[in-house]
Amino acid sequence: MAQLITRRSIPIAVPLLLALLLARTGAARVLLQDTTPPTITVQPPPPADSDTSDTATVTWSPVVSDAVTPAGDIRVTCGDDTRAGGQAFEATLPVGSHLIKCTAVDAAGNAASATFTAVVLDKQPPAIAFELPMEPFEATSPAGAVVPLRRLAFVADSVDGAVTPRFLVAGKEINPDTYVFPIGGTYVTIAAADKAGNKVEYGDLVSVADRTPPALTIRTDAATGGPGVAATTPSAKGVVVRWNDALKCRAKDSVDASPVVTYAPASGTKFPVGVTAVTCTARDKSGNVGTATFTVTVTQRK
Repeated sequence: MAQLITRRSIPIAVPLLLALLLARTGAARVLLQDTTPPTITVQPPPPADSDTSDTATVTWSPVVSDAVTPAGDIRVTCGDDTRAGGQAFEATLPVGSHLIKCTAVDAAGNAASATFTAVVLDKQPPAIAFELPMEPFEATSPAGAVVPLRRLAFVADSVDGAVTPRFLVAGKEINPDTYVFPIGGTYVTIAAADKAGNKVEYGDLVSVADRTPPALTIRTDAATGGPGVAATTPSAKGVVVRWNDALKCRAKDSVDASPVVTYAPASGTKFPVGVTAVTCTARDKSGNVGTATFTVTVTQRK
């Protein structure tokens, strides 16, 4: 009949003898070593909005654990920053996507890594510089003038660089290279958007005025061969001299097709013997005045 051996039936000296025998012969040695790396996970932070410096502070908290080393004793390194497990990290990052690697090392030197992407969004609109001269633009035709808006407006974005603006009058986009601004004031809006969709608008009043006086041309007199008029009289008191008002002084204006021309003294005036200056005055509808002079020479016949 088989004998049932229980813990109580084994003499107490047997395990002691076995332990002593193993120790003396070196037949076996048991070593315990930690070779398992820790675990690390990082939840990517939500996209951050940039500030006026086009940067944002991003924070994240790696989660670490290890079978042997307590979480607080695990060293976690993200970029150039090393902290104890369980602590949060933060960094100031420029606009864009940034791949960040975090590595956890336990007390035995076992390491594990995790990567995530931090995103900083461009939330700053471009800046508009629009410098109009103090004086209005000169009208070049009765319709007004083309204004060099492209040379006066500059739009820049800190991320995209130079941005092409749009120009609008009364809510409609115009081509500033061909659009004629009428005499007076016209409100123009400059609009721009960067690649991130940030928009900016700026408006100002563009003024066009006719400030150039008419130009006068004096018709050459057939008798004198020059602009002056000559007359003779037997009287020492002078003589009445006439000319064609419409032809003698002719006015040309870039805006007003028919400036008003006057003479002083006027045609039909009695001119004394000698030389008298006559002033032609041309006035356009904007009030600009141009002048020219010619002479009337009266000679007394003997």
